[in-house]
Amino acid sequence: MLHLSLLHLDKSDLRWRTLSPYQAHQLVWKAFPAAEKRSFLYHLQEHADHHGLLVQSRQPPDWSSLPDVDMGLKVIDPARVAAGDTFSFALRANPTVQREGYADGKRRRVAVSANVDLRKKRAEARGLDIPEVTFDRETTLLHWLARKGDRGGFELVGLLEGPNRYCHAGPTVSYKIYRGAPEERRGQHSERPITIHGCDFTGRLRVTNADAFARTRAIGLGRGKAFGYGLLMVTPI
Repeated sequence: MLHLSLLHLDKSDLRWRTLSPYQAHQLVWKAFPAAEKRSFLYHLQEHADHHGLLVQSRQPPDWSSLPDVDMGLKVIDPARVAAGDTFSFALRANPTVQREGYADGKRRRVAVSANVDLRKKRAEARGLDIPEVTFDRETTLLHWLARKGDRGGFELVGLLEGPNRYCHAGPTVSYKIYRGAPEERRGQHSERPITIHGCDFTGRLRVTNADAFARTRAIGLGRGKAFGYGLLMVTPI
């Protein structure tokens, strides 16, 4: 079973005036005081007057530390999904790939969109005549998600151009995430932040393997899950 909690954090309350991914991570941890390992995913949505914090966990949360916060609670059974079922989906992910061939011999994990720009520059430098679609950022990002689906028990529906294209990838936005609240970091300029390249995906998917899809929903997709990435949100069509 998966437990869903939707918290409405009103910005008129000084506690929620600002909420960084790290602070959200710490806030959610308080709902699982006995957990030794993280067993939750969350999605932080910014609104003009409040933060919407959606938390998915594999164990019941304890929100007793937030008695005055408006929230909705729901329990879902991911096993009640069969191959062939179709959903609309939303996903905030950190699309990365691991690359080799660097001068120091090390491997590096790079953002998928950055990799597109690098490939294009290399092709232009070598005078190669390669179709421009090869360097289309959105297409490359969707293919990254499609590869995740191959192992995650689903396929994307409508990767075509035009009116039949249902899946989309938004802009890639780089975030620097620091550990600790801003007031705790004063004088710690030497601390190296974590850089995450976030991208919002939307569209339709079809389940190809019910067991694998249930696992994907439970553990999420991609990296950066501790900071609000990887939660696959689905709605039956």
